[in-house]
Amino acid sequence: MARTNPWTCMEDQGSRAQVREAVVRAAAASGWDNAGWAITTYRAMELRRQTFYLWLANVCAVLLVSLLHDFRGIEFYINDSEHSAILTFLALLVAFRSQQAYERWWEGRKLLGSLNNASRSLASLAAAWVTDGNRRDRIIMRTIVFFWSVRASLRRERLDPSEMAGLLDARQVSLLNDSTSIPMLVIDTLRAEFADEAREQQATAAPAPRLGLWEIAVDEQLKALVDALGGSERIARTPMPRGPHAMLRVFSAVWIFTFPLAISDE
Repeated sequence: MARTNPWTCMEDQGSRAQVREAVVRAAAASGWDNAGWAITTYRAMELRRQTFYLWLANVCAVLLVSLLHDFRGIEFYINDSEHSAILTFLALLVAFRSQQAYERWWEGRKLLGSLNNASRSLASLAAAWVTDGNRRDRIIMRTIVFFWSVRASLRRERLDPSEMAGLLDARQVSLLNDSTSIPMLVIDTLRAEFADEAREQQATAAPAPRLGLWEIAVDEQLKALVDALGGSERIARTPMPRGPHAMLRVFSAVWIFTFPLAISDE
């Protein structure tokens, strides 16, 4: 039985326009938001304040060493090689922490690519095999909603009904927000939609010849979405180890406070 291309049917022009608008809105939402900008600005201010305190402490240490040397004749100094050894440990700690940060960033970037590729493949499979136009549109829109739900889950937020306009109605948004895991509820909804489509095609007099392969492909893409979600949650909810960070601060403070002693030796 010949299949009709779902993207060229005249009766689907309205739903296609809604899907296109939703995709554009989802792509536009990937930029910086106000909350992210505020957090970045706050961290930059904290870094400037800590730098000022370290500079002030260093100036005080220099003045103290100079006064003791000039008026009391007391000499406090360390050898330059000893001071350079502290800098060596500090450089190793900075390199180790930078490598950890880059590995986390790169893993997150790969997981985002996996989410993107799996979503495209899932929408392509739905467009090619799902015969019910309404079900096909629901699957594609819920695939877009999955991206929004992943973002909300990682930020420990809930879906905004205004952002879901054109994708979900207010009742559906409320149902998702009441769940313990919004992304997994979306995945369960997608599985149910695909299962209903498979049952309907199997009940026809002439089912599609490669229906079993299609079900396997759909299951693989859904599994890829779940795996990417799990990896993203692992990165978001696993803090950086505090041991190297604490050692970095200690060695930085030691190097700064001993800097006047190394200068007085010269």
